[in-house]
Amino acid sequence: MAIYYTLLVRNTPSEPWLIEFGDYDREIVAEEREEYNEKGMITKIIATGEWQSNITDAVEELNLKRKDTKPMTNSISEFARVEAEKKSTTLDNQGFDTGVSGHSTLSSGETYVIFALDDDLEIREHYGTHEPLPIKRLKGCYKGEEETSYICSWHTWNHHVRHWLAIQFQESFLVLNPARRDNVRPACLMYQNGKLPENVGYFHSVPEHVAKRCDAWTFDEVSGCYYVCEHNPPSRVIR
Repeated sequence: MAIYYTLLVRNTPSEPWLIEFGDYDREIVAEEREEYNEKGMITKIIATGEWQSNITDAVEELNLKRKDTKPMTNSISEFARVEAEKKSTTLDNQGFDTGVSGHSTLSSGETYVIFALDDDLEIREHYGTHEPLPIKRLKGCYKGEEETSYICSWHTWNHHVRHWLAIQFQESFLVLNPARRDNVRPACLMYQNGKLPENVGYFHSVPEHVAKRCDAWTFDEVSGCYYVCEHNPPSRVIR
């Protein structure tokens, strides 16, 4: 397996690491790093395997260590921070939803997975009557075919869902990487047959008529939002 280098950035030590850039050539990543160093951002280059799961696992581990060493904060100021983040990350300046189907509005540093299942039999067998479920039901379309899909965190996917029998027959699943500083989420398709991950652009919400023109989209019945992946999403204001 080839070594892949990924540039991680953050503004302060208390923030999670976010994926900003990657390449097989470390010198190219180091050149990109200089730009963020000049802006006064905290940066780190990590070396992992080339699979998306290798990169995501490494970033998740780093961010878990950050949480373990996070200093105590005043509960009132922390509440204010969360409320402010809730307002700023739900909608951008153009009214586009920057969360992930209401599943991760306050978790921009987390990774999520959208996958298809014909029914929720294995979900109920695994979780029983436990509520709320760590998996949310969506409606999706892939290659022009509508299907029932679900979203969960990378942790839930990696430790539980990916081992289910029904998942083994799925061609691929969509990985939504941590949101960048401008609140857009890089997305990629990961394949079950060993094929390298495919970059599909950025995951964001669009009006229904725009989504229905695409051969792949996601619909959240609760929020009424449609989502697509595009390489050139609407311009956004960096918050």
